[in-house]
This record gives sequence, structure tokens and C-alpha cells, in this order.
Amino acid sequence: MNTLDKIKQLEDQLAALRKEVENKPIKQEEWPKLGDKYYYLDAEGDTEYDHFHNWEFDKYLQQIGNMFKTEEEAKAYKQYLMKPSTSARAKLQMWADKNNENFEDSYCYLFIETDL
Repeated sequence: MNTLDKIKQLEDQLAALRKEVENKPIKQEEWPKLGDKYYYLDAEGDTEYDHFHNWEFDKYLQQIGNMFKTEEEAKAYKQYLMKPSTSARAKLQMWADKNNENFEDSYCYLFIETDL
């Protein structure tokens, strides 16, 4: 079997696997359910917990990605947010959101000129 035949065989296998995956239903755990305990970061960056009641506050935390199954996940997220690169990225995104409200895509391009 030459190289082109091997490539064709692999492409056929890949196509079959893709078809299998596409037709397989994805079972996702519904979380949180009413009464489930969850963790979040409060305004001061401390880890807090509450129980899900589908209230506006619960929905808000879900929308901004500040709802976690475990305290460890919440603390790891805090560490991520505290990284200088994350902080800079967030500041640039806030600036882009504020100044690019008339654009369909929310991209921010930053150009830096140097003498290097």
C-alpha cells in the first residue's frame, strides 16, 4: 500500500468517526439544579457559597461564568484572574466593549509601535 492509499484509508476512517460522533447524542449533566450548592467569587475576591434557586443573582453568576461546583474550582478561577496577563486582557476587553459598541464583532486590535 503506497502513501496515497494510506492517506485515503485514514481519510475514510476519519469520515466514519465524524459521522458516528455527529449522530451520537451528547448527554450533558444539567447543573445546577434547584437546591444545588455552588461556589462563586464575591466582589472582594473571597470564595462564597450559596444554593441554586434560579434567582436573578444565580442567573447573573451563570452568565458571567462565576459559578463553580467546588470551592477548589472557584479558587483556581481567582488565581487565573489574578495573573497579570489576564488582568491586561480584561482591561483591553472592557475598553473594546465600551468603544466598539457599533461594531458587530467584538474584536479589539492593539497596535504598538517600537523603535526596536
